[in-house]
Amino acid sequence: MFFKQVRRNAAKNRKTNSLFYFSLIVAIVAFYTLLSLGEQDVISYLRSFERDAITKLLRLIPIIYGISLFFVYYLVYFACRFQLESRKRELGLYLMMGMRRLRLFGLLMTETLWNSVVSIIIGLPLAILLTEVTGLVTVKWIGIDVLEHRIAFSPFALGMTIMGFLGVQFFSMIRLSYLYSSMDPMTLLNAEAEKKQKKTNTLRAWISFALGVGLLIYAYYLGINKMHYLRFSITVLIVIFGTSGTLLFFKGLATFIGKWTSVRQHSRSGLYVFTSRQLQENVLYQNRTMAVSSLLVLMALACLAYGISVAGARGSSENRRVDFSIQATEEQLNVLMQDPQFESQIKSVYPMKAENTDLEKIDFSWGNYSESVNRVSDPEARQCLENDLKYLYEPYLIPESSFNALLEANGQRPLDLNDNEAVFYSSESFSRPFINTLSKMLPQGIYVELDHQKIQLREEVYSLNIVSDQTITLSKALVVKDDLYDLAVRDPDVILCVNLHLGEDVVEEKGLMNALADVSNILNARKIEHESFLKGIGRNMFYMIAGSYLTIYLGILFLIIANTVMGLRFLIIQRRNLQRYRTVMLLGAQISELILSAKQQVRLYFGLTIGVSCISGYFAVRTLLGSFLKSEGISSINQVYIFAAIAAVGFLVIEFGYIRLVERYASREISALQQSDRGTIL
Repeated sequence: MFFKQVRRNAAKNRKTNSLFYFSLIVAIVAFYTLLSLGEQDVISYLRSFERDAITKLLRLIPIIYGISLFFVYYLVYFACRFQLESRKRELGLYLMMGMRRLRLFGLLMTETLWNSVVSIIIGLPLAILLTEVTGLVTVKWIGIDVLEHRIAFSPFALGMTIMGFLGVQFFSMIRLSYLYSSMDPMTLLNAEAEKKQKKTNTLRAWISFALGVGLLIYAYYLGINKMHYLRFSITVLIVIFGTSGTLLFFKGLATFIGKWTSVRQHSRSGLYVFTSRQLQENVLYQNRTMAVSSLLVLMALACLAYGISVAGARGSSENRRVDFSIQATEEQLNVLMQDPQFESQIKSVYPMKAENTDLEKIDFSWGNYSESVNRVSDPEARQCLENDLKYLYEPYLIPESSFNALLEANGQRPLDLNDNEAVFYSSESFSRPFINTLSKMLPQGIYVELDHQKIQLREEVYSLNIVSDQTITLSKALVVKDDLYDLAVRDPDVILCVNLHLGEDVVEEKGLMNALADVSNILNARKIEHESFLKGIGRNMFYMIAGSYLTIYLGILFLIIANTVMGLRFLIIQRRNLQRYRTVMLLGAQISELILSAKQQVRLYFGLTIGVSCISGYFAVRTLLGSFLKSEGISSINQVYIFAAIAAVGFLVIEFGYIRLVERYASREISALQQSDRGTIL
């Protein structure tokens, strides 16, 4: 009989609180996906290139897991508390009918265990499936093929997911079960009593509202105008002012809603006043919950926009310029090119030269470059260009022949420089705003001086990476004629490296990964030191996983927690105030009007919370993309903003889905009220 009652109550709880249990299943999926990261194909591949970095990343995962458990505990505790609040009358009846307190405690704990097992049974298969899909999508997004795929099942992740999830459920429910099972039966039976209205000081409320708005605006100002680069002190101030402003804003919001309602109530009909007063009371009593939820939604929006935009910007192999850069003598290179297996896979081979200007051999000056920099209107861009002049006393030079070989290997037209011409070079990994500003400057007629000779800079800026590994390249250099290069550098015969390019037919036949691996094996067998595009892929994937994967994971977690808490809190308050709906219905309101009122309350309740998050999120995302990405070295800023916009649209779609779900639950409550009160009304 006991277990039959447990199963019946557990099924009823899952049905009436499906939003909460859906969130628990998503949390299980997120836990397993995070903990099984070390078993995925991507990580196994990366270990051969970034072993130390991967080790540090895997050490970071338990910390992220611990943070996740803390937030999920917050979700479970408050959601279960809201749920038990709605069952207080039922629990009081159990005690009135003679159920012992220890048995009631066991009943609640067993129901929780049963629902936890059901959630695990549903969530873990979904987690394993999602892990496989995530691994395959990741490598496809990067633009490579997996050499050998294997199912990334992790017994450790399975065990830790179950232990963590059950532990969170156990510790939250043991506290709540003890609390409610020890309550007096009359206290539980009076659960539907109206909460005593809170008296508010109007002046204090208006001061809180105005001060909250002021602190938020100041936090936005600091983020946009003072966070051009990551600064710890400014970050702390933004967090303090933003958090305090949000809490104070919601504390005074109820008074603002009351004033707005009193001004407009004479021009509105229907249940406008009832809806507004319900919303005002919700905000009055739940301002802290709304503020915390708004901050969680803000963190979710910032994490998702940042993670998805960075992943999108990094997630391609379009910057593949050089396949291999090798260090080989002329004899080694000749022997290598005589190998039929090697020679059949290589499209082009050429030496890449680049060296500092030797000021003992030749005079160099920046000509009118500094004057042009002073005319730049953007202060930040001007400061960036001025800083470059301080460190470029001996600029790097690249001979035209080497750079033309690079251009031709990438299918571009070669340069045809005149004797008094040069081209400005800046690597693809360098700041894109700098390159854009420089491109606008060059048409003004900028020149430098080499050996007292004016060298005119062409209007375009070239930014192809000159070696295979994108982290080993030049931030800035000048491409000059070969004879000028020989005259200006210390040793013109020194070769930076020899670049190799794979044949496109080989890549198409084998796939990029296999083709790179085959040539790399040949070079390793001949003990030729080399860097390959494989390392660039590996580093690209590491940053994508270490930064984007974890921020997206936290963003989803914050989003689930915030929306679940908001949704459950609203539904619990509505259940507590059902007597008001009965009264309005007895006064002549139609059930359709009550349902419309409930939907409007849901939209306004979520809209106020999410609206503040979206406004703050706009400035937060701008700050993140404007400061953090400069240290990321991502050049495709426009692509970043496109993916950030896609993330924002996805965020709004998810929020719309949550709102529709809570609307449906609220409408169902009111429809059930009509059926239960039909006889009473008649």
